[in-house]
Amino acid sequence: MRKAALEDVISSLNHKAVSLHSERELALDD
Repeated sequence: MRKAALEDVISSLNHKAVSLHSERELALDD
């Protein structure tokens, strides 16, 4: 159970990193 929660946190952090990266690239495209 603890491992699953940890994986949840990691995947959520990964998602945030990807979102930030995408937003930055979109801003550069402007």
